[in-house]
Amino acid sequence: MLEIPITKRFVDAKEQLKQVICRQIELLAKQADVYVFALYAADQIDIGPIFYKCYDKKRLQSPESLEIDLNFDGIGVWYICFRNGDTFRAKHILVQAQNGHFVNQQMGTFDGYWEDWPSYVAEDRWVQDLMIQKQAQQRAQQYPQQYPQQQAKTMVRGIK
Repeated sequence: MLEIPITKRFVDAKEQLKQVICRQIELLAKQADVYVFALYAADQIDIGPIFYKCYDKKRLQSPESLEIDLNFDGIGVWYICFRNGDTFRAKHILVQAQNGHFVNQQMGTFDGYWEDWPSYVAEDRWVQDLMIQKQAQQRAQQYPQQYPQQQAKTMVRGIK
């Protein structure tokens, strides 16, 4: 695996990136009706979140109440929901961190009916997709002769 020397400049850039992400999440959350943060252990996604916080509009108005921390190992998912009558629009931000490095990030917007909001958070397809992807990679590593293409992709990712 290619080793990249970590310099002060690299560490500063990483901290600045974390600050920008935190600020953007905070700005969106202060305008939201509901804000949810869920943290999953990367090796145990199927058991559900190991940490969970939910804020309603009243709590989001107080700047002290909102804690955003990107110093974790695992999969952090922010759901920032804006309600409009019977419908909602949610910003969905997913960050996967491993050994202090961001290894996967995704952001998207989802529209739905307000009555479906709880199941949208509880049955997160992005998190489930990561679980399936991880299981496929583990299988490819265990049985490389049966999954040669997957093994090659996994090896290439490790070089980057």
